[in-house]
Amino acid sequence: MEPTFVAEKWEPLESALSTPTVADDGPKRQRSQALLAVLGGQNVLFSPAHQKIYRLNDVAAYIWRCIEDEMDFDAILDEMVRHGIDADLAGMSVRSALHEWTRLGLIGTFHQPRLPQTADAPCLCQEVQLAGLQVRIRYSTTRATFAASIFRHLEHAGQPPDVLLDVCEEEDHFRLLRNNRWIESCSAEELAASLKAQLLIEVLECGRYELALHTASLIHNESVLLICGKPGAGKTTLSLALEHAGFAIAGDDLALLDATGLVTGVPFPVAVKAGAWKLVTRYRSDVTKAPVSRRSDRKRVRYLTPLRLVRSSARPVSWVVMLRRRSGKDVSLRPIGPIEALEGLLKDAFAAGHELSPPGFEALVSLVNRAKSFCLTYSRLEDAVKLLRDACR
Repeated sequence: MEPTFVAEKWEPLESALSTPTVADDGPKRQRSQALLAVLGGQNVLFSPAHQKIYRLNDVAAYIWRCIEDEMDFDAILDEMVRHGIDADLAGMSVRSALHEWTRLGLIGTFHQPRLPQTADAPCLCQEVQLAGLQVRIRYSTTRATFAASIFRHLEHAGQPPDVLLDVCEEEDHFRLLRNNRWIESCSAEELAASLKAQLLIEVLECGRYELALHTASLIHNESVLLICGKPGAGKTTLSLALEHAGFAIAGDDLALLDATGLVTGVPFPVAVKAGAWKLVTRYRSDVTKAPVSRRSDRKRVRYLTPLRLVRSSARPVSWVVMLRRRSGKDVSLRPIGPIEALEGLLKDAFAAGHELSPPGFEALVSLVNRAKSFCLTYSRLEDAVKLLRDACR
């Protein structure tokens, strides 16, 4: 049995069946059966619901078999310790596996024993609202309240909460609970990212929308500009540069499409990766003062609040831009057709139940037929901003 949990082995090996309409990597809590097999000495997990095959290391495969045997959290830990695994390492491995399988929708919420309630009043109670969802976050230790500043722009009081999240201190880690049930444990450096990830899950599972689009959304003259691109294409840095040029950021990486073809940006704090910190100082000097957080993929980020908060409401999309960042290439803004725009928007989209509904398809068709769509190739941010400012007049 390997003594570590290898997170990078969570990438799907391949789709077992081509399903180009909706990406199936979004979170869901419904129980879905998956089959564990060994191929050439390698553990693989097949999900019929997602039509994907995942690769597992030996520790992860062992934990999966324990779950199949209906063992609870403590029993799995006891078994791993009995087999010679360090108790702390075993706990981290099980928590990491459960969190990732829940995120991928391979298992439902893993029912662990209720954690004891603390008699102490929380140090801070924060009410935030996202996509019409009211969430109350209670920080039970002053060491965790730094995370509250990252979500301060989302604060909205006066309504009963739909979800209750608790942040509790546990030795050198924090526990995150949802409605008094354990979700995960994380370090101080991971807390902000873990809270953001959980808020994302809440929006995707409980929000009202036809399709969740993995795009940056900016507002210009009450219309929406959607920016799409692969991870690392520069959506965040371009969004901040456009914000500096007069646009307003409605959402860093998520926009919700409704049945009428209108889009609402979800105003999560803007996550700036370490490689872009120096570049972003041209537009946001406060990036150097923001605390450093670490995401589940181990990337270091700093979170920034949009400079100008916009009313969270559904708006028409006037422009869709697909990014192609190429070092040393001349800047160009090439018009593309609605089919290419539709394919780009669907690439990392998420739909409840992993199925694009007929109303969702019709809404997406309405969006791309109405919007002007482009492919933006650029190397220098200044050139890209100038072209987009001209195109969005």
